[in-house]
Amino acid sequence: MKTLAILGASGHGRVVADAALQSGQWQQVCFYDDAYPGLQTNGRFAVVGNSADLLTSGHAAVVAIGDNKRRLEKHLWLKQQGVLLATVCHPAAVVASDVSIADGTVVLAGAVINPGAVLGEACIVNSRAVVEHDCQLADAVHLSPGACLGGGCKIETGVWIGIGAAVRHLMTLGEFSIVGAGSAVVKPVLARQVVAGVPAQLLKMNE
Repeated sequence: MKTLAILGASGHGRVVADAALQSGQWQQVCFYDDAYPGLQTNGRFAVVGNSADLLTSGHAAVVAIGDNKRRLEKHLWLKQQGVLLATVCHPAAVVASDVSIADGTVVLAGAVINPGAVLGEACIVNSRAVVEHDCQLADAVHLSPGACLGGGCKIETGVWIGIGAAVRHLMTLGEFSIVGAGSAVVKPVLARQVVAGVPAQLLKMNE
């Protein structure tokens, strides 16, 4: 029986588990979390060990941690330890035939990824998010539910785009920048800037 190991027993982890099972690529999932043994259940799923235990499980794995920096760190650590990293795509997502999706990335229900898009490692394209044609997403990008990227955007490492935010075509968002929920980005965002509003304006720096 083919089993997927999920590192991170959070609500997001349960969503990833459902997508994995719905895809038919795995028959079962098991959770690992560094809060184990204090944390032993995640809804209907068992938490069977911590990240060190995962290394000896023999299963392919995906990191289901919402925080971009922590997710990338754990993803790279598993990769360095020789763990096979999985990509999870919900069957209700629409992904063009020429899209490139790297290891450890998760595409959830209702998401649309259009032709020519390239997604890096450990990304999250959440429920009903849209990645338009020819967008480039670096590693550990998170598009929250309903977020939308216009065509040809360049999204650098660790960017978080909030629920329902829209990014105009051909925009560049610098590494570890944050776009607030419901915002409209109509000009480039520099590295580590936190922007929000319509149009999006600088609020502070992401330290």
